[in-house]
Amino acid sequence: MHPLTLAVIGEVKNLRSQVSRLAMSTLGCLLQHLGKRMDAELEQCAKILLQKGSETNKFIQEDAESALMSMVEHCNQGRALGAIIQGGASHKSSQVRSLCAQILSELCDRMGPGRVLSGVKDVTDKLLATAANFCLDGSQETRYWGRTILYPLLGHQDFDALISKHVSPAVMRNLKDVLENLRLKGVGDQPPSTFSAGTKSRRGNSAGSADSASLAGSYASTSTTGQSAPLGRQRGAAGSNSRLSDAAADLVKTACQRLNAPDWKERLSGIDQLAELSQERTDLVGQCIVKFMDAFAPRLGDSNSKVQQHALETALQLVHPLRNYLPTVANTLVQHAAPVLSSKSAELASLAGQLLDIFILEVDSEKLAQPFVQAVATGNPRSKPELVDKLAALAERLAPRKPRLSQLHLEPELFRLLGGLASAPGAGSVALKSSAYRLAQTLASYSGPAELLDRARSNAQCTPQAVSMLEDALRQY
Repeated sequence: MHPLTLAVIGEVKNLRSQVSRLAMSTLGCLLQHLGKRMDAELEQCAKILLQKGSETNKFIQEDAESALMSMVEHCNQGRALGAIIQGGASHKSSQVRSLCAQILSELCDRMGPGRVLSGVKDVTDKLLATAANFCLDGSQETRYWGRTILYPLLGHQDFDALISKHVSPAVMRNLKDVLENLRLKGVGDQPPSTFSAGTKSRRGNSAGSADSASLAGSYASTSTTGQSAPLGRQRGAAGSNSRLSDAAADLVKTACQRLNAPDWKERLSGIDQLAELSQERTDLVGQCIVKFMDAFAPRLGDSNSKVQQHALETALQLVHPLRNYLPTVANTLVQHAAPVLSSKSAELASLAGQLLDIFILEVDSEKLAQPFVQAVATGNPRSKPELVDKLAALAERLAPRKPRLSQLHLEPELFRLLGGLASAPGAGSVALKSSAYRLAQTLASYSGPAELLDRARSNAQCTPQAVSMLEDALRQY
């Protein structure tokens, strides 16, 4: 493969744009169809594609982005992350650094916070140090994509410890303000692109991909069907914040102000306005999903019971139309909905339970794993059994599709639960024990009882008493 890859890369550098574009499409085809067999070539591929993606020709940009997305989708994610960082994170060109940050943001979104912050060598350490530097970069666009990398990681229980460990004290001093603003205000609006010709390609210009398809033949045709579309079109569906018109910006600002208003009647009208916008201008709400949900999510636990009930009822209606955008804000919504399960009002608790159930049905289970685990870990004793039952329901959707994510997120929480029950007087709450057993049986049905027990025995935090309880749960299965 190495001589072939070098030959194709040589043609990517060709001064004739048609030859260069065909070579990039060929490179993307190799990455797509050979996948992990291209791991040894990723550094060279990433380096040249990042350079070509920063050129002013929008069609070349789109072809480079399509090939990079093939790398993100089909190659070893850890190797791809290292190659992209090596290829562009420290480049002299701000355009290359910006594209590098954008690709890394997409890759981290696919990996999820649990994998990114798992502590794996050359993943967690490199990513956090690189993202921190992006957040302090001289380029406004690079800073934006740096923030999009870090924002989903903020809710992870190990984030603060890991970023302090892997980012130098000098950088951390400047990064603290950035992290504080991220927690308070979210990522913010995407700045105007600094690319003179490529701006449209990053916001969904389909003309470039059509031209690429006519030029590059079967591979480009595959790309335009959704296999490896240019980055801007893919992220657009996930709620990226491209620049709004003044009228749209005012509309968003007004709705968010109403949602945060001191007067409870004003907050009610803000909820109604969000519901109306979600039906009539779904694209606008999706584009500003972080802003809207940062204002709306606290209403799920509002101090005024009328506002709280209306927010929960409205949230049930919003999930389906906004389902493609909700993965970005899943952590925020689950964080505010889960505590309502312990409400003294049976009606409010029931609405919160329905909302969490519909999240599990409608939202990508990969994005819900970490928020639900966090909700169980911090849950009120009164609501914890129900939360564990919902985690078991999530496991039924996640484990068959992403067994590795299930092992990474759900199994450690099961072991922690069993450990807590084993050490509690009288073996803990009967309801919680029953729910934990159901979770264990669900996970075992997909991974196999023997494999689950082996991982429990090798887990340093899983006590012998917890292993004994797991064996008991699986005997009843």
